[in-house]
Amino acid sequence: MLLLLLAAPSAARDPSPPPPEVSDLFERTTTAIVLVEFWARDASGHPVAGLLPEEIRLVVDGLRRPIVTLEPVLVTRAKGEATADLPAPAAGEAPASARRFVLFFNDGISLPSGMGRARQAAMEFLEKGGAPGDFFAIASSEEHRRFRLLQDFSRDRRAVMETLRRSLGETGRISSLALEMNRPAPDGAQGKRGAAGPAGDRAREWEVGHEMLAKQARSSGRSVMDGLEALVAWLAAYPGPRSILYFGDGLLGVTRRDIEDFTSAAVASSVTVHAANTRGLGGAGDDTLATIATETGGLRSNSNDAAALFRDVDAEAGGAYVVSFTPPGEADGRPHSLRLSCTRPGVQLRHRHTFVRETPDQARRRAIESAFIAPDLHARFGLDAMIPAGPEARDLLLYVPADRILFLPGPGSATARIEIGAVAFDREGHEIARMSRRIDLRRGQNEASAPRAINLRVARLVPPEAASVTAVVSDLQSGALGAARALPALEAHAGGLTGLTLDIPGETSLWLQVAATNPGSGAATHAGNNGPGSAPTTAPARRVRFSPEERPTCEIRLSDLGPEGESRLRVVVFQGRVPLLIQPLAGAEIRKEPGGVVLSLAVPLGDLAPGDYVLEVQETGASDPAELGRMPLTITPATPDDRRSLAPSRTVARQ
Repeated sequence: MLLLLLAAPSAARDPSPPPPEVSDLFERTTTAIVLVEFWARDASGHPVAGLLPEEIRLVVDGLRRPIVTLEPVLVTRAKGEATADLPAPAAGEAPASARRFVLFFNDGISLPSGMGRARQAAMEFLEKGGAPGDFFAIASSEEHRRFRLLQDFSRDRRAVMETLRRSLGETGRISSLALEMNRPAPDGAQGKRGAAGPAGDRAREWEVGHEMLAKQARSSGRSVMDGLEALVAWLAAYPGPRSILYFGDGLLGVTRRDIEDFTSAAVASSVTVHAANTRGLGGAGDDTLATIATETGGLRSNSNDAAALFRDVDAEAGGAYVVSFTPPGEADGRPHSLRLSCTRPGVQLRHRHTFVRETPDQARRRAIESAFIAPDLHARFGLDAMIPAGPEARDLLLYVPADRILFLPGPGSATARIEIGAVAFDREGHEIARMSRRIDLRRGQNEASAPRAINLRVARLVPPEAASVTAVVSDLQSGALGAARALPALEAHAGGLTGLTLDIPGETSLWLQVAATNPGSGAATHAGNNGPGSAPTTAPARRVRFSPEERPTCEIRLSDLGPEGESRLRVVVFQGRVPLLIQPLAGAEIRKEPGGVVLSLAVPLGDLAPGDYVLEVQETGASDPAELGRMPLTITPATPDDRRSLAPSRTVARQ
């Protein structure tokens, strides 16, 4: 028997409650270690290898501190050997020292020509640079303040290069804002705003329009900082050296406080930012990029030669090290000065000059904020967010894989503690609804009693005017975090279609109803599929994410099948508006239920590449096919080569 307890919505500043006690025989030891990456060069600018711990001096807040470890970062390779052709470590063998690079392309406010050259330079680096064990991910910022994770971390360089090639052909990376901002003034109108006559009118119109574009660019620049902060919070969970390689035409609209907040988060997560201004020296926002790179210990390139930054990063790799030390005192969330020097004559070190130890509350709050900003970064948790079609306020339906949640054993039962939050936005990006709830899940100690999945339904949370909803699920005991974004426009019913779902035959889920508002009394309540106060129920799991190996069943509910039966119906899977799969419903299993009929048909996904799709049910006839309904569909990568555990096992017997 599994029991659901709903707590009142928590304030954003509420600290996470401590996990339940397991037994009296319990001992916990916490050791804080700060890791600092640094790069050593000789007087000629060449990397220096073979440094020893006794040659490095560390000063923290003006006081000498002992070094715990000193390790070189790079595994050397033969000169001239193509890295993409070297064997990478076997899948699942991700050493703690493996380097991770996020290639970030600021397409939203950058000229597409420069971003194209940056991608070409990235492919050349992937072909010949770096080390075989390096991981790469790709992210971009597009128009309308949209953040995208194009490629999750992978050591398969050929796959990463293919992602870059595909992105070169995507129209979404071409910024009309950047093109308009760089369009010259008509007929020499610039600077003639005060002139009389048609020339002055054209000048005034052009300058007013240019000011509006600049305002949009500044707003986009702030959203880029949000995306970078989300990347930093995401990278914080990984071991080893972590870097962001930023490419763009500068960085506009960023205040000094924005820079301080971002660099503080980056040094707290030991993330280095290397920045390339693809417009060259003196481009807009160059000072901002220079400050970010300097404060995080990174490199900066001011050249329309996008490969220059990759060459600089590769040239210094032979002199890259990671030093660790035990910081004094407790975590306080404040910056502390840091200075490294080398006693070997002629050796110069480059490193970040501060470190920050965030408190657990600070780190968790920042991670959750990043998940709302960029849910794509937390997709591997497996959270699905769906908005079943309806005429008025619609429900939010979440699918939570139970094996991502930590159940801690206690007297007579095991308990999991999660927090769910959701925010709905209108078309202008204004927040129109939100909710936050903490939930305790309890079950018997028997492993067989654990649910494989949980569907949480938040009733009537999504207003009719909502254009998007972002949901986040946080495991308060393990720290695991999942996020997903749902678009109400992707789920619609018409023409007698009353239901459209995908599920795996035999996969069941525990269904729980969650109130979107405070129950009022503050007392814990049971909840189930039939509303607050009812018992949880078991039903087929509802989700929209599937791996290529899975063969989901599409269930179509109709009020009436019609005289022609299922022969007039078909299922079509689109990517964009390109149909990639057409499946006639002739031969579908049909069963009658109160209020209509249900058609069931297996949908093969093996030929679909990982990505986001839309599944439509269409009625064919003499004219063009008519859409009866649609729903989102996501194909996930089959076997990600980074097997880092996102959450501990379901039950922990002892610690």
